[in-house]
Amino acid sequence: MTTEFIERQFSLSAYRHKEGTNSTYVFQSGELLLPKNIYIIRGEASMGLVKNTGRGMLPKVGTLKGRFTQGEHSKYKESQPYKVQTSLWRIEGRQSLFYGTIGISGMDGKISCDYGDLLLLRELNWMELLIFIFRGFASKDSQQAYLNDAIGFLKDKGLLDSIVSKF
Repeated sequence: MTTEFIERQFSLSAYRHKEGTNSTYVFQSGELLLPKNIYIIRGEASMGLVKNTGRGMLPKVGTLKGRFTQGEHSKYKESQPYKVQTSLWRIEGRQSLFYGTIGISGMDGKISCDYGDLLLLRELNWMELLIFIFRGFASKDSQQAYLNDAIGFLKDKGLLDSIVSKF
C-alpha cells in the first residue's frame, strides 16, 4: 500500500477535554468528520455486553460516543438520532493508542451501520485527543488487515512517538 494512497484516505481531528466534565471533548482543529462534541467512556462503565468471539476477546478499554447537532454535516450523519459510536481497544505495545471502527445510527435509530472506516485515537494525558480516520481500512472482510499499515503511516509522519499538540 503506497503512502500516497493512505494519505488520500486519511483525516486528522484534534479534540480538547471540556473543563468541568468527566468525559466530554470538544473539536479544536482538523477535519470535522465526527460530531463537534464527543464523549469517551473509559473502564468498567464502557464494557456493556462484550462478545466472547473475534475482536471481543481482546480487552475493550472504552467507548467513544457522539451525536450530531442540527447544523453539523458529515458523511456519518445519516439517520436520526444522528449518533456515532465505537468501542475502543488498546493497541498492543502502545499505552496511549486505541482503535475501533465507526458505527453510526441506522434507519431503526440503533448503532448498526458501519462504513468500514478505521478510527485510531491517541490520547495525550486524556486532556487532548488526536483522532485519525482511515476511510475503508476496516471492512468486514479485513477487520484488522490494514491496522499495521495505518500505524506505520502515523509513525512515519511523526504523529505517534513525539509530543504532538494542535492547541
